[in-house]
Amino acid sequence: SINFSVKDISPFKKAALQKAFTGAKEKAEIIAASSGLILKRIKSILEAEAQVIPPAGNLRAFAAEGMGAGGETPVAPGNVEIRGGLTIIYDCGEK
Repeated sequence: SINFSVKDISPFKKAALQKAFTGAKEKAEIIAASSGLILKRIKSILEAEAQVIPPAGNLRAFAAEGMGAGGETPVAPGNVEIRGGLTIIYDCGEK
């Protein structure tokens, strides 16, 4: 079988974690404001392991063409997705 991946995920993992942090903070601010509170400080941060997800489209293309039964292995373009996630716990207080 053929597997597609990224040789060095470090810069992509960093970007994914930065986006996850920004997104988590924005959501926490919205939830806190809706409750009449403000975020005070971060109590803890837990990082989820980064996941590398190969292009799913290629797997479907292989199955559709019988895994290259015609003599050639079909390869379709696609994106390798890298996901990162965080759980952030904030102290909240009155406005």
